[in-house]
Amino acid sequence: MGQQNQFFRMKVFIEWLLNAVYHSIILYVFGELIWHGDLILENGQIAGHWMWGTALYAPVLLTVLGKAGLVTSNWTKYHVIAIPGSMAIWWIFIAVYGTVAPMIPFSP
Repeated sequence: MGQQNQFFRMKVFIEWLLNAVYHSIILYVFGELIWHGDLILENGQIAGHWMWGTALYAPVLLTVLGKAGLVTSNWTKYHVIAIPGSMAIWWIFIAVYGTVAPMIPFSP
């Protein structure tokens, strides 16, 4: 299959490119609709782009990892570690960062 260029044809590349554009448009539109008025914090300030970007990164990561899981035909232990593990590491990082960051005068 690889010798016959079935995987690396221009048509396949364009299909993947259009699929990526489609997913990015869907994620952007839903993110924009959900965060349209921005998040109002307890002190009356708005959360801003940092909060929006962090909240949108989880669905982006889930989309990429889900697509990687769907196109994987043979799951090995490395796939099982890497694909769900990446999402788990993200959630652990967010929990730790959300706890530690307010204790450090890192950002306003």
